[in-house]
Amino acid sequence: MGVGRGQSVLYLAQVHHTKTMGRVNKAKVADDDQQVSFEATDHGDSVLAGLKYLREKQQLFDVTFIVEGQKFQAHRVVLASCSDYFRAMFTDGLVECQKDIISLNGVTAKGMKNLIDFAYSSKLFLDFDNVEDILLSANHVQMLPVLQACSDFLQQHLSIENCIDMLRLTDLLCIRKLKSDVLKFICSNWTRVFVTQEFSNKLTSSQLISILNSNLPMNCSETDVLESVVSWIMFDVHSRDQYFLPLIKLIQLENILRSSLSAMPNKTEFDDLLNAHPVFQKYFYNSCHDFQPYLVDSGLINNRGFSKALVCVGGFSPNGGMTNDLRFFSHETHTWKTLASIPHIKQCNFGLTVLNNEVFIIGGCFNDQIQEVVHQYGFKYNPEKDSWKSIAAMSLERCRFYLGAVGGKLYAIGGDPSASMDVSLESSPCECFHPEENKWTSIASLPGNRSQHAGVVFENALYISGGLQDADEEFFTSFYRYDPDSDSWTELAPMLSPRADHTMLVYRGHIYVVGGWHENANQQRIMVADLDRYDHVTNSWETLTTIPDPRLYASYTIMDQSVHVVGGWVNGNYQRKAQTVQTVDMETLVVTTQSVGKMEVWEHISCSLYIPHCKMIDS
Repeated sequence: MGVGRGQSVLYLAQVHHTKTMGRVNKAKVADDDQQVSFEATDHGDSVLAGLKYLREKQQLFDVTFIVEGQKFQAHRVVLASCSDYFRAMFTDGLVECQKDIISLNGVTAKGMKNLIDFAYSSKLFLDFDNVEDILLSANHVQMLPVLQACSDFLQQHLSIENCIDMLRLTDLLCIRKLKSDVLKFICSNWTRVFVTQEFSNKLTSSQLISILNSNLPMNCSETDVLESVVSWIMFDVHSRDQYFLPLIKLIQLENILRSSLSAMPNKTEFDDLLNAHPVFQKYFYNSCHDFQPYLVDSGLINNRGFSKALVCVGGFSPNGGMTNDLRFFSHETHTWKTLASIPHIKQCNFGLTVLNNEVFIIGGCFNDQIQEVVHQYGFKYNPEKDSWKSIAAMSLERCRFYLGAVGGKLYAIGGDPSASMDVSLESSPCECFHPEENKWTSIASLPGNRSQHAGVVFENALYISGGLQDADEEFFTSFYRYDPDSDSWTELAPMLSPRADHTMLVYRGHIYVVGGWHENANQQRIMVADLDRYDHVTNSWETLTTIPDPRLYASYTIMDQSVHVVGGWVNGNYQRKAQTVQTVDMETLVVTTQSVGKMEVWEHISCSLYIPHCKMIDS
């Protein structure tokens, strides 16, 4: 197979052992009668041991297989019990039913020996010298446990050197799950794979097309993908140039920066190939960009294999109570699907932000015997790797605070318990997280001690609005800008209405504020329905529209040109849990309600995130 060497691995079928040889059960049938049943708990082991003994003594064999000139004797009942292929051969009236000696094609002698050994022992020894023979043979006779063991072995031993050979093997045997794993490995290691000899001289055109068609994330830019395709063609240009156009059409041109082409090592060869297709040549260069807004938005080096999705994190629901789940809306299935779960005790009121397409979830609170416990711990989630990592804890415990990302750093602004308990403070303590150093440092405090405020990043600065001081029952209209370079706050024009538990968004060069509530003099909750816009040039606010049926404890997320309103209580009424997603078109200000993707949730956070496309379509 040429896929490397390694120590053999022993696979055991699961067998339950017990020292008890059997047990007697008494069941009352009538007053004077008793029925006694006996169950030998080691009966299965005894039968297997007996069959193995018969094989070793070469007794009662009733079939002989000829494979590659070698003879293999066995008991029909043993093979039929392990394989539907043999069961059909021996019981469905096939010609082999009448034969004592059967020539078996489609398997190898080495593979057949190991399959028969497994049938009698439940044990299988796998290494790189025998795994291909065993896999081929197990696939042919449909001995499923062996097929699974071989697939697991190969998946666990995938490497840069053998992945092309494994792709060939999965194509040959049509093993879909293993092929999917191999394709994911190849794509996630593309920059290392495409410089190997195996890539150049073993990868077929159909396999390369299959890789590009898989729409899996790759660990490189789309220009690097283009470079690898040209490299593959130039390795044998006389026979491979016929595949140039089909392959180039699979390059995602929207992810290529026009200026990056000049730095491509084989740019000259690429131009020579492209010159033979003048119509496509014009289309190619017209489709490349001087600026890549989609990559800026995602924070990825390549959006290949990713789909942008609306993600709902945490919150409460009527049936499940509090949850730590990250759920996303799949446009493929029109349903909410679970992406991951925060690796922490169930919590709420945490800070959330996205940096370079990783979700940071920090702080929050949870209940311990009805007592609210606030913590300072944090985690980050990578959707491509589907993995969590802990990050350094904040210096202060926080919940109901703002967490934002600007300039590659995270900023934690204000929040409880400080805002609710330490009324002597006239400002909100703030701190900054440095991802490369995995540490937090203090920054200038925000004027006004507050929680449940909103924040947004705009033009390399943080903007903070509103909130409340719970102990003083004070709701804020104040609006501030934080400059990370000077570590200073600047007070700006106040909002038109006091708001707590609201959201700020950025769209087409303006800041918007939506949602939230405050209290009147009688401590009655007033829902704020206005969608207001801030003009940073004139330092002024204006109301654009009123959103019908404003929601308490909802989330607001800008995606493309619409604001998506998820969950909450309609008009602040806890008995009216919103099930539908509202959308506000930011161009027309038209409000619509989606008829699909219903979900009751509140006190959650939502965001947009680029998720591997394969997760969108997984069942």
